[in-house]
Amino acid sequence: MVKENSRITELHYIRDYFTSGVWSNTDLGEKHASFGNFLYRPLFMLVLNLGYQSWATNAVAYHALNIALHGINTILLFYIILGLSSGRETVPAFFGALLFAVHPVHVESIAWIAGLTDPLVSIFLLSNFLLYRHYLLSGRILYAGLALVCYGAGLMSKEVAVFFPAVLIIHDWILSRSSLRRILPYLVLLVVYFIARAIALGDGIALERFHFSNLPTLIEYFLRYIQLLVFPWPLEFYVGGPSSNLPAIGIGALVMLAGLFVAAGAYRNRDPLPLLGAAWFVITLLPALPIALLEDPVFAIRVLYLPSAGLALVVAWLYPRMRGKVLTIRTAWGVLLVFAVFSIVEISDWKDEVTFHLRAIESNPESAVPYEGLARAYERNGNLNKAAESYLRAAALAREENRRLIYLEDAAVLFGQQGDITNSEHSYREILDRDPQHSSAWVGMGNNAWARNDMQRAIEFYLKAYDANPNNYVASYNLSIAYQKLGNYEQAQYFENIARRLKSSSTPPE
Repeated sequence: MVKENSRITELHYIRDYFTSGVWSNTDLGEKHASFGNFLYRPLFMLVLNLGYQSWATNAVAYHALNIALHGINTILLFYIILGLSSGRETVPAFFGALLFAVHPVHVESIAWIAGLTDPLVSIFLLSNFLLYRHYLLSGRILYAGLALVCYGAGLMSKEVAVFFPAVLIIHDWILSRSSLRRILPYLVLLVVYFIARAIALGDGIALERFHFSNLPTLIEYFLRYIQLLVFPWPLEFYVGGPSSNLPAIGIGALVMLAGLFVAAGAYRNRDPLPLLGAAWFVITLLPALPIALLEDPVFAIRVLYLPSAGLALVVAWLYPRMRGKVLTIRTAWGVLLVFAVFSIVEISDWKDEVTFHLRAIESNPESAVPYEGLARAYERNGNLNKAAESYLRAAALAREENRRLIYLEDAAVLFGQQGDITNSEHSYREILDRDPQHSSAWVGMGNNAWARNDMQRAIEFYLKAYDANPNNYVASYNLSIAYQKLGNYEQAQYFENIARRLKSSSTPPE
């Protein structure tokens, strides 16, 4: 996301963060074009850019930033719980905040540099809630203004902020306070946000990509998310969705029923912690649920980062009710210790790219995506042979034909760079069997012929590349050099002129 990404490393791209989507602001924009209409996170991109200006590609600094934000979020949550507690008791608030701090579902958001979005949006929304309460209790307009600024920053960080005013409305309802006048500025800000988002993303979200026939999958994922909050296992790196797990779904359903029972009792007493905790979980999880309706449903454990604060509120409410039950309290602290150890163990899977992608392959053995990631990791480490083998595995698993051809070509290029002409040509031949007009594959065949000093054969392949795509600069350029080596200067000049024209037409004006 950061390294070798000119749109992150250069300051003059900052304006583009506010006028286009996330993937449009990376060098991977074309590859991830299908995701561009979902993600509008200019503040996230800005933080990455400023981080690069401050410490370049020092991974430790980026990880330290995520940890620092997580620590601040834990402190903010402590004060939220303390303020909502009837007796303002410190120990229950500390216990709830500590649960949030060590919960294993946060590992991805903290250990993954690009997971910054979750702690970043959370720091603004937690601050918004605290400032909003200060305004509600004191009536000072300054707090209202600062709360609104924090909410705006949250919207610019991640889409989860969209529904957060509903948390404020429920908070006011619990306290029997009218909230329309206080919430109106948030609605205005939301309108401004959606206008800016529509301008930046163009067509917006393609609703036809969502399949309501996947509604049972959405419900299943919702129950799985609940299960992972109370019983965080297994913590897998899902590329798409997990296989059906009836015990996990059953646990989630039982916890949901228990939560409804507790909420019903809390409703009668207007007890803020459990009511707000349940609402917090559902409302902050809502924006992530529709991705389960995609043709390839997505299940992402990292989306539980902010919703888990709702669990912390409920647990802080339960803690005083354990007084006098020494065994229960010891068990509760023991669970916290287990969660902390589990988180430390899970972090080891993020120690380097190769380890992470190998772990992802264990969770998604039939998906091409983790093999692609593993191949790129090996490639960056200079292990070209393993990279090529991983690309071939990705090609074998790819469901889309264009992705299969890309993986095959990546493997062919790497084999060629190692001098393994036989395997390189085998991969190129497979591409051409599937797509005889694949211009870059013909160029690759020409390069291999050149490596064998068969210049005439190389020219034959380059001509096929040029016929397949007359705008292929590499084909024209290589033809000019090849003809020159054979002493055919007229043809060499002809293709050199074409190459120059193609290069000039593709070079943007200064």
